[in-house]
Amino acid sequence: MKLFNVLLCVITLLISVVYAAKKKEPADDFYIVTVNNTESDLSKIVEEIHTLIIDNKDTYEDQEAFEEIEKDYEEEKEKSRELILMMKDFDSPYVNVVAHINDDITVLQSYLSKKLVPKVKEKKYVISCNKENLSVSIDETNNSTVVISPTSPTKNSKTSGI
Repeated sequence: MKLFNVLLCVITLLISVVYAAKKKEPADDFYIVTVNNTESDLSKIVEEIHTLIIDNKDTYEDQEAFEEIEKDYEEEKEKSRELILMMKDFDSPYVNVVAHINDDITVLQSYLSKKLVPKVKEKKYVISCNKENLSVSIDETNNSTVVISPTSPTKNSKTSGI
């Protein structure tokens, strides 16, 4: 009987460890979207991606997080009127301009659902669309050199380390 109890405890422990080890990846996440803005105005690109997000907001599994981003953005907007006025062409809580590379390429940060990623990737101006695990920096010694390197993703990050 004791052996049966020990065996049962070991099996229960193994099952709990296996299920605990399976880390569910969030279905909604921030993505780095690199776009070629030579054929279209950047503000139109940002607006198009923003509209795609709003039109498909039902594809987000975590509606609470989706709404929280908008709420935080509106609160920040009230605090930072000057900053928003400087960036009036890029007014979106879900799409942010991170960096400009030369005059042709812009790096955006977008909050996307898994179902939206393929729709964004199929846009003719999108060069790449990857989970937010890249760091973009400009070489201090040569302003024209842009370094894009992998970083470890941060848990529940709302902004990139960019």
